[in-house]
Amino acid sequence: MFIKFDRDEISTEGRFLVLNDDRLAYFNADNYPVIEVPGKWGTDEVWLFRSREEAGEWARQSWEDRIRDDPDEAAVLLGTETLIRWALGMPAGPGSTQVRSLNEWLDLWLEDPGEELGEEFEVVQVAEDLVERLGFLPRVAFKRH
Repeated sequence: MFIKFDRDEISTEGRFLVLNDDRLAYFNADNYPVIEVPGKWGTDEVWLFRSREEAGEWARQSWEDRIRDDPDEAAVLLGTETLIRWALGMPAGPGSTQVRSLNEWLDLWLEDPGEELGEEFEVVQVAEDLVERLGFLPRVAFKRH
């Protein structure tokens, strides 16, 4: 099994990775495949998705679940002032982009999943046996440190 990415920075081994069952580390809790690759400071995870849109949907849903599962932690992460401003329909945001509601802020993840998932790489070639093992053809990957 092998996979090739658009840039060498995906791993200290370069853009072409030969995989075995040990390298295809696990499927994360959301059933997306993860490859462990050697990084500059240890092991990095590379998450594989069918498309950038699918990655954005995952990132948005991840934040929505986080907020629903632990509202107190969400209040700390987003900031009380931000939440109050959104409740009043005023622009605010925990980052540099200002929006008028929590839903608008969650939708930002659809446009830029890399903010949640890490550095984005294009998948340029995948062995057929890996596609069969994964159950889909990955087209985008995100490297998490």
